[in-house]
Amino acid sequence: MNKHNFVIFGSNWDLYRFAYSDVYEMENVRYIPKPTGIKEELYRKYGPKLPPIVDRIWFNHFLKKDFKEKHPIIFIFSRDWVSSNKQADSLQFLKRKYINSKNVIFLQDLVRFQPSGFSIEDVKRKFDLVLSFDPGDCEEYGLLYHPLVFSNYKSNNYPLKYDVFFLGQAKNRLKEIYNVYDLLIRNDLKVKFLLKGVEENDQRKDTGLEYFSQNIPYMENLKYIEESKCILEIMQKGGTGYTQRGCEVVGLNKKLITNNSFIENAPFYNKKYISTFDSVENIDLIFLKGLRNDEIVDYGEQHRKAMSPKELLTFIERNLEI
Repeated sequence: MNKHNFVIFGSNWDLYRFAYSDVYEMENVRYIPKPTGIKEELYRKYGPKLPPIVDRIWFNHFLKKDFKEKHPIIFIFSRDWVSSNKQADSLQFLKRKYINSKNVIFLQDLVRFQPSGFSIEDVKRKFDLVLSFDPGDCEEYGLLYHPLVFSNYKSNNYPLKYDVFFLGQAKNRLKEIYNVYDLLIRNDLKVKFLLKGVEENDQRKDTGLEYFSQNIPYMENLKYIEESKCILEIMQKGGTGYTQRGCEVVGLNKKLITNNSFIENAPFYNKKYISTFDSVENIDLIFLKGLRNDEIVDYGEQHRKAMSPKELLTFIERNLEI
């Protein structure tokens, strides 16, 4: 790790700013969140029409030569910073300007959800390493798998209030969400469901159901998780890796009910703590009954350390073979 300096061009989303917070105090790492506001809006609107020199100025503006020791730099990009093939091409100037540097991109969303100007084949040619959190995408497109990262969470010792917590957008799964809610209520469990994007005529007034339109701060989400015994995850179809929910249950030592059966392949999987289902009718009622108890959950410190972004840096260094 001490052989290189790292510049992470990361997301400004508070979820990822927390997820990468383990590296903030490291002398050889800089985390640079994507700028927001008027500057970002102007670049998003007019950037694709501007010459490559603008991209170079854009990226170079955020670099500071303030590392304590001089080492080759590994630049790690989230997709937020590389929204088009033109931007991917412009990043080559970094390799010319910084001797022996390498460019890496970490895709934390499915390839099919990337913007229309983003070509995975073009990115593979222009980056030294392309990582994805999804094993299916890795197999289909020839990418290197690495799970999502999650930094150390310091408990606030909030008292338990809920047996099951769910946070998510309704999208095309509202009926399934309500069916799980009804099942949990029938089993005398205390729940908190926070739902976004539900039309007013589809909203129910039942206890434990709340609706919101503005994004909930990520630290508030973690607070609700700390106050709960178990998280519910209802994924949309298509993904094959474990999501941020998997990181959260390990990081905060919580149980999980999920329709993502691929989590059974995760190194931290423990059937005592994680229950998978393929339909609401198949949710394990014995697992639900166990939520009424105050069982101690602990996935192990080794699994929490493995999720740290510090491990990601070691992984990248090793796979670049430098």
